Amino acid sequence: MGYSTDIETIKTYIDGQLPEAEKRNFERALQSDPVLKDEVAAFRKIMTGLRLLNEEEFGKQVRKWSGEYAARNRTARKKTLRPLLRKIAVAAGILLFLGIAAYEWATVNYSNEALVSDLYQAPPPNTTMGQAADPLLKPLHQLFMTMHTDFQQGNYEKAREDLDNLTRILASNRDKMDALSWKFYHENVEWTRVLLMLKTHQTADPAFKKQLDQIADDPRNGYAPQARKLRQALSSFWRKMAD
Repeated sequence: MGYSTDIETIKTYIDGQLPEAEKRNFERALQSDPVLKDEVAAFRKIMTGLRLLNEEEFGKQVRKWSGEYAARNRTARKKTLRPLLRKIAVAAGILLFLGIAAYEWATVNYSNEALVSDLYQAPPPNTTMGQAADPLLKPLHQLFMTMHTDFQQGNYEKAREDLDNLTRILASNRDKMDALSWKFYHENVEWTRVLLMLKTHQTADPAFKKQLDQIADDPRNGYAPQARKLRQALSSFWRKMAD
C-alpha cells in the first residue's frame, strides 16, 4: 500500500487543511494506492452526509457523537489502512441507519399531509356569526361549511370551487357585512386555500408563496402565526429531506 495514514490525516486533507508538502505526498500516494483512494472517497461521503445531517436538533446529536468518537481516538491516531477501512465501513453503516431514521422522521412530520394535519382546524359546528338572521350570511355560512366538509373528505376540486365562490361573494359584499364577520370568513377562506394548495402538492405555484407570505406578514391576520410556522417548516432541512 505504501502510505501510512490515519483518519485524522484523511479528514484534514478533505477539509483542505493539510500542509502543502504533506498534501503533495498524500496526493502522490492517492495516485498509486487504490486502497487509500477508496478510503478517501468513502470518508468524503461520510463527511458530506454528516454536514447534511448537522442541522437543528438532530444535527446537534450527530455533532455530539462525532466529538465523542474523536476524543476516544485522538490518542491513537496512527492506524493501518485496513482497520481504518473497517471503521469507515462501520461509520457508513451508522450514517445509513441515521439517514433512514431521519428520512422516516421527516416524512412523518414534514410531508404535505403532516403539515396540513398539524395546521388545519375545522370551524366549530356551532359558529353563528349572526348568519341565522341574515339573508346574506346564512347562504354564505352554508357554503363555508360545505367547503370545509369537502376539504375534510378529500373532495379537493369541489373544495377549490367552493373557495372560489366564497372569495367572489366576500369580495362583492364586503360593504354589506359587519367587519368582524367579513374578517372571520375572509381570513379562514384565504388560509384554507393555502392548505388546499399544500395538500394537493401545488407549493411550486407562485400563487402559493404569494398567498402564504401575505398571511404570514400581516400581523393583523389571525392565521399569521400558523402561516409563519408553515413557511419556516417549508424552508427547513427536514422538509427538503421529506419532499
